[in-house]
Amino acid sequence: MMTDSEIQQEGLKALVDQLGEVGAERFIMLLLREPFDYTEWRKNLWINVPVRELSEQAMRHVHSAEKNWIKMEATRPALSELRESSKSSYTTGKEQPQE
Repeated sequence: MMTDSEIQQEGLKALVDQLGEVGAERFIMLLLREPFDYTEWRKNLWINVPVRELSEQAMRHVHSAEKNWIKMEATRPALSELRESSKSSYTTGKEQPQE
């Protein structure tokens, strides 16, 4: 579960990514200036969208995320490669003193 600080950071990052810095700041100012009931907003958010369309959008999102995950995993080195590289980076060629 995310902390409140993490949610704030991720939310701000999402706003800036989607709206840019100026747009994100304007959005925040609009929220602060006007009363906003998130629960009421969520109740009406998808009221005119058929369930099938929502389901299709969700499935497209899931498939897109899966494709991105597969691409990311393909570019990461295997665990055995990481072990070998870490062994070689810690080897200095000198014998360690015996205690």
